[in-house]
Amino acid sequence: ELSLSTSNHTSVHLELASYKKGKKNKIRFKLPFNSTNKFMLHICEQGEEKPHILWMKGAPERIWSRCNTILIDGKEKKKDEYKAEYDKGLFTLMNNGERVLGLCYTELPADKYPSDFKYNWEGERGEESNFP
Repeated sequence: ELSLSTSNHTSVHLELASYKKGKKNKIRFKLPFNSTNKFMLHICEQGEEKPHILWMKGAPERIWSRCNTILIDGKEKKKDEYKAEYDKGLFTLMNNGERVLGLCYTELPADKYPSDFKYNWEGERGEESNFP
């Protein structure tokens, strides 16, 4: 049984992402949403011998700027060739009064971020942090 303490649907999805086969994987680091960053993030364990995973949600332009690739039909593609399509879609949604959130994730290499790594957010926008 899952018990979540939030009514924000996308936050619930990030919490659910930390579960695997009914077992909650430890959340190693949380950065709550704030108006400076315009995003929030979780870094979770994925189980023994597996890399940590970083999940983010927030303003689409903040998420887009932190990514190098996008998933299209389950395949990873370089994002640059999709920039015009992204801009057009985002503009259309926002012009129609839709609330738009960006979501992304990345696995953090285990050799650089071992299981006991202490994540630290530094600087107003995280520019001096010890993770991407």
